[in-house]
Amino acid sequence: MFRLAVVVDDDPDITLAARLALRDMFDRVETLNSPADLLALVDVRRFGPGERVVDALYTRDMFERTQGWLREWDLLESDGAVRYEEAVLS
Repeated sequence: MFRLAVVVDDDPDITLAARLALRDMFDRVETLNSPADLLALVDVRRFGPGERVVDALYTRDMFERTQGWLREWDLLESDGAVRYEEAVLS
């Protein structure tokens, strides 16, 4: 179980669906209307390697490019063998 999920969307149907989908995986699910509201809730500068703020359209190509530069800069704790299907909830 993860501690916090934050969903930012101005469509109440999306935030409700996200809250219902994530409630069994997170201790707390926050829904916000604007990205600016996120800054009042969390300090993204303190995010670790496993925490991300991503757009809903986080494609496989974007994931693979990110994994590439994480390996290049030696920022992964393990060998970096993470699959898109395991890392991205869609």
